[in-house]
Amino acid sequence: MKPLRVRFYEFMQLRNLAPRTRESYLQAVVKLSKHYNQSPELIGQEEIFQYILHLQNNEEQAFSSCNVALSAFKCFYNQFLNNGTIVLKVPSRKRPKKLPVVYSQEEVQKIIQCTSHPKYRLIFMTAYGTGLRLSELVNLKIKNIDSQRMNIFVENSKGKKDRYTILPPKLLDELRQYYKLFHPKEWLFHGCKPGQQLSIDSIARTFRATRKKAGITKEGGIHTLRHCFATHLLEAGTDIRTVQHLLGHADIATTMVYLHVTNKLISKVESPLEKIDTDTIDPFSSPSEDDKKEQDND
Repeated sequence: MKPLRVRFYEFMQLRNLAPRTRESYLQAVVKLSKHYNQSPELIGQEEIFQYILHLQNNEEQAFSSCNVALSAFKCFYNQFLNNGTIVLKVPSRKRPKKLPVVYSQEEVQKIIQCTSHPKYRLIFMTAYGTGLRLSELVNLKIKNIDSQRMNIFVENSKGKKDRYTILPPKLLDELRQYYKLFHPKEWLFHGCKPGQQLSIDSIARTFRATRKKAGITKEGGIHTLRHCFATHLLEAGTDIRTVQHLLGHADIATTMVYLHVTNKLISKVESPLEKIDTDTIDPFSSPSEDDKKEQDND
């Protein structure tokens, strides 16, 4: 019989889970097994609950990490083993609602200008100019670039869905120069070896180093450029439904979070303070005796 790990991985493949999800779930079960130093089949429900609390309290893991572990255990015990001995019904932990970090256009310009390597310069330009996710960037192929229709075909992205996004003329010019210099065969952003994709970690590390070099003190990785793409489009007056399509969001509520970080929309709102008359009293005049007594009481 195949090892338990292999059978669980093949089960997730049959369920058509994304490769990164399969790896995350497998690692979560492996860590659980190592924590108790026994096969996961022998670990009981109460021990699983205590391990989740351990992740939360002792290791102080992020909300998202604890939720991934919990989802992995539900998949492994409730669906894969499905022997009726363990039924995990713990609801996923709620994530804190944080607004995305967004750079100004001047800050994005600094990052691109400070990128010395032409390949990574083009990657950053593509991320900001098209709104692609990092996983979508590394999966781009030469055939996905349509210079006639001026769009990029995003194949089998998140949720197993295809979509199109824009191909800015400025980006197309850079792509043509890049092609003459690097001669990519299949993957647009290939690695060191022929036929190999550029690694996600390499792009993430280079972006962090470039952001620091550009003097940008705001946090955020390369995914921040996707946030910038959406926010700057909305600030320029682009319809939110169009932005939703370009980003590949299934639910418009996901796209609407960018409405909360658009400076131009906020700056157009007139405060009710502007509607009242505050000029009748000189704020710099000497306080009356009653005012002095009130201040003394404070």
